[in-house]
Amino acid sequence: MTSIDPAFLTGLGAVFSIFLAAIGSATASAEAGIYALRSRSGFVKSFIPIVISGVLAIYGIIVSVLLSGKLHHATVGDDGSENSTTITTTDGYRFLCAGLSVGLACAASGYGMASFIKQANATSNKTSTT
Repeated sequence: MTSIDPAFLTGLGAVFSIFLAAIGSATASAEAGIYALRSRSGFVKSFIPIVISGVLAIYGIIVSVLLSGKLHHATVGDDGSENSTTITTTDGYRFLCAGLSVGLACAASGYGMASFIKQANATSNKTSTT
């Protein structure tokens, strides 16, 4: 049985982290934008959900950069020599799981925020029409 390349697993962790976090952030930002346009409250208060959903994307970027740093040090090394640090298969799976956990948490959080803001939009729309 051949083992999977740990660098590939680390790269997948970085990709899943940023991709899923961006999906969660975009989902929440879409509903938050509608809320900001329809909101009759203050300017700052209506943009708070947009800022919070943007923070979700930042979480994914941070973890992706950290995992990419691990990948870079494994191939080039601090002193410029090739393969000065090796990533084991166990480390590769750990990095994949780290990227998946952050990405899925941000996607779920973005979906939850979008659902909540969607309900707020629906109730504010009902009260404004009556």
